Amino acid sequence: MKEKRTRLEILLALSVMAFAAALLLFGSRGPARRGAVGSAFVPAPTSAAAAEFSPWKLASRMVTEERGEPTGRQAKVEVPGQLRHYSDTRRFLAIQVAEWKEHGVATPHDYADLAALIRAGELVEVPTVGDSYVLFGVGGSADKQL
Repeated sequence: MKEKRTRLEILLALSVMAFAAALLLFGSRGPARRGAVGSAFVPAPTSAAAAEFSPWKLASRMVTEERGEPTGRQAKVEVPGQLRHYSDTRRFLAIQVAEWKEHGVATPHDYADLAALIRAGELVEVPTVGDSYVLFGVGGSADKQL
């Protein structure tokens, strides 16, 4: 009798776990998605169609399009003296650190500090595409020597 009850309890526990797993896999995904029947099974658009609707993709195409003149490192650009780095890069960094200390700019040391700066409104997210700009190549490879 006791063995039969143990088997029944195990079977009931397995049934509850299977029901919970099915609910997690196939259940609703919150009140905002209850009206979207089968939206999880809609095929993804092709890459060409998706690129047409992405504002960043459109802006990046404009950045990289051919202009009939050298671009990037091949372009000859006159950099004003105020924007040039010193021959000793440590001097340039020392000036940046001095300005940072003078103005008391907070630098986050971990994610908790970062979250505090965001909540205080000192750091804000910049959209990747705006009316007059596109963030192109930002955060690419900061560890490479130029």
